[in-house]
Amino acid sequence: MPKDCKSKCKKPADCDEGKEWAIFSKEHINDKDYKEFFEEWEKDECHKDKKMCKRFVTDDSLGIISDDVNWLIKSFGDDIWEYYKKEENPYIYPRSKVLFK
Repeated sequence: MPKDCKSKCKKPADCDEGKEWAIFSKEHINDKDYKEFFEEWEKDECHKDKKMCKRFVTDDSLGIISDDVNWLIKSFGDDIWEYYKKEENPYIYPRSKVLFK
């Protein structure tokens, strides 16, 4: 939980999940239950796929998110919208191109 993390960590590096996982693994690598659990875990097709790919966002989801961001920025005024379009080259979902000229 982000709120918990801020109160317990002295610096952001203290919240590194990978570092904590490595420490846990090192301590428990020889535990029988630990080994059995992860042997089964590795056999699961879902986990194999998760290791191979990053986040997946559908085109529709990307369209909704980009439309929301574009509407927010456009609501700040035409000057800001024009500057944003020129400087940031925002993604405009094809069906929304008419709205965000």
